[in-house]
Amino acid sequence: MGILERIFGKPKEETLPEPNKNISHEAPEIACDFSRLSDMAAILTNNAEKAVSDMALLSRDYNAFFSAHSEWFEKMGYSIHDFRNNYNETMLLVFAYWLCGYGAADEEASPAFGAYIDWKEETEEIISWLEKVTENLGYPIDFGEIVFNGDEFTDKALNTINSHLNAKGYTLLYLNTDGDCYHLFVIKNEDHDRLTGLAIGADFSFIREF
Repeated sequence: MGILERIFGKPKEETLPEPNKNISHEAPEIACDFSRLSDMAAILTNNAEKAVSDMALLSRDYNAFFSAHSEWFEKMGYSIHDFRNNYNETMLLVFAYWLCGYGAADEEASPAFGAYIDWKEETEEIISWLEKVTENLGYPIDFGEIVFNGDEFTDKALNTINSHLNAKGYTLLYLNTDGDCYHLFVIKNEDHDRLTGLAIGADFSFIREF
């Protein structure tokens, strides 16, 4: 059972009617505005062309995105019904896991621009993930300069890392998915206000206090 299936439960087996070609199936009626997903992705990935394009497609036509990446969805234990039954939550989770490279079959084609970690994670594992992420982002950050006392709990370690990043011109934050995990991202300090402004319409919440 994939992680998204565990969140939503097993999708119902049902036969859907043939779509009416005269009706747009790009998105159901919703309260959230996901039109700025690609703009948020540009900030979170340091303008990685493919990631921005992927999120533009997701926001424009989730059916096409699902079809283009059906193997990933299958690996995640995920169904098209999740979009149709839990649209807002599904868009949030797909955005978070996709940009973190979670479940990617090819790390070169889908590099991790964020780190997915458990709420209780060893500091060494956090650093290992963030080193990979910042390398993919092209940010010259030396995590070896950070001094830990060796017994930090996860949130304290993250705050220590964030203090170091702030001094270098960057911010560590996470996208809140209401789960027992962190989807961590590193952005330039100067991009924080724009990112949080873009996130409002999608009802996304980026948090930099751990």
